[in-house]
Order: sequence, then C-alpha cells, then structure tokens
Amino acid sequence: MKDQLIFDVTSADTIADSDSVGAYVRSSDGTLITHTQNGAKEGLDVNMINDSIVVTATDLDIRPLTNADVVTVEQGTSPWVIGDGGGSITVDGTVAATQSGVWNIGTVTSITNDVNIADGGNSITVDASDLDIRDLTAASDSVAAWLSDGAGTALTSTLVGSDQALDVNVVGGLNVEVDLSHVDDSVRLGDGTNFFTSTTIGSDIGLDVNVINNPANANTAILSAADTLATAGTAEKVVASNLANRKYLFVRNYSNRKIYIGSSSVDSTNGFPVSPGSYLELKAGPSVDVYYDGETNGQEIRTLELS
Repeated sequence: MKDQLIFDVTSADTIADSDSVGAYVRSSDGTLITHTQNGAKEGLDVNMINDSIVVTATDLDIRPLTNADVVTVEQGTSPWVIGDGGGSITVDGTVAATQSGVWNIGTVTSITNDVNIADGGNSITVDASDLDIRDLTAASDSVAAWLSDGAGTALTSTLVGSDQALDVNVVGGLNVEVDLSHVDDSVRLGDGTNFFTSTTIGSDIGLDVNVINNPANANTAILSAADTLATAGTAEKVVASNLANRKYLFVRNYSNRKIYIGSSSVDSTNGFPVSPGSYLELKAGPSVDVYYDGETNGQEIRTLELS
C-alpha cells in the first residue's frame, strides 16, 4: 500500500503505470493553476509579481527588448543602465557600440565615463540643443559642418591657392586694427593689378612717387593777351577768360604808372604794386580769377598764360 496520493490516468497494470503521478495544483482560493507546452516540454505558468528579479548568469542573452525594459549590466561598482521603463537611457561606465544596421537608443539623459561609438562606415545623426563637444585634437579629430546664416542660407567659401577660405563680408562700420612688424610683415599698395614700386637710396628704401599736375610741367598750351584799364579805381580781370588747366600766369605793367594786382576788390590801397615795366609771376590755376587796378584810365598790361 502506497503512503501517498496516486493520480493515475492510465490502467494500473504495471509498476511504471502506477508510478505515473499527476496532480491538480490550485491556488489558495481554489483556482486551478495552468500550464503551457513549449516544444516537447510542459511548463507551469508562472506570473512574476515582484518589483525586481535578480538573475545571476554568464553570457546571458535576452531578446528582444523594447525601450520600456530595463537592463543593468554590472561593471565593477559602476553599472550600465539601458532604459528606465520610460524610454530614456542612462549610461554610467564604458560602452563600445558598433552599428551593423540601424539602432535607435532613444533619449540619452546622461553619459558618465567613456563612450566609444563606431558607425560601421555609415553616419550618425545627433539632434540636440546646446550640444557641447570639447577636447578635440588637430592630430586625430576633425569637425565638418555646413554653415548657414539666420535665414538658413548656406555660407560660401573660396579656394585661394591650396586653401579653402570662408567668404566673409564685413558690415556695420567695423574698425579693423592690424599690428605689423617691420621685421616680418610687408604691405603692397596699388589697385590689385599695378602695385607701387620703391627705390633704394643708400640705406633707405623710398616709395616711388609720380607728381602729377605739377606747375613745373606746364607743357600743354600758351596764351598771351593785352588789356587796357577802362576806369581808374575800378578793378577788372587781367584776362577775359582763364586758360584751361592753367599753371602759370605772368602780368607785365606796360604803362608808365603803377598797377595793383589782387582780388575783385583790389585798389591802390590794398593791391600788390607792380612798377612800370615790371612783371608779376603767379602760379595760379584756372579756378583763380586775378584782377588789377590803376590810378588813371587807359593803363595797359600784357599777360602770358601757360598750361
């Protein structure tokens, strides 16, 4: 006689049949506990109602997970936490991630220590506000970006020799101050095609200067004339019309009394006196009107203009 409850669903003709035991498992309220077949095995259905379950394993493979799941991987005393049940990810430790397809991490709330990301030769898009990237080195790092203005218009650049330079338009009356050194720096002046030259004189280098419109270079035209004073005490021009581009003006007193040279208000009390038979040489351009006056009517002058 057995000392335990036997549940046999077959005929008890053999010991093996008698040892096949089955039992109905019920909860404390009498509800029947169910089971599920997985392949060739029957497994009791279990509902995990604890807040957390600790699994100790080597090479644990859990798949697939969603951003509603939380996985913590211990690395010494610094855990990696991927997902927090709300779609965000906190990484504390060192993570090496290699992309062989498309992966979506979600929202990264914080990253502590080193994170190494390889993209498998593709690209990684980062959408962020106030992105701060620091500690880049010229030897191994580079940053490429499309620069745009506030309206989204792409800024342009120009190739100068072997260098690509950003085009810059200085607006707003900006004052630019350049500190030059006489040892290392030099400045070329000109219109961009024809540059100013210099000449060495002794130990000095002087800028070559071409003096234009020099009165000494009067070689364009010449004009002579005679004029008789109409009314004594009333100034009149020494010439009726000034010679174009005039550089020199000669006025000769061709009478036997003094004449007086000056502006339109000239008279014997304020004019420059020219004695009989003498002449006055003036470097007067065409915009200067020269007048004369005398003490008697009919005093004659002779003029010579050069341009």
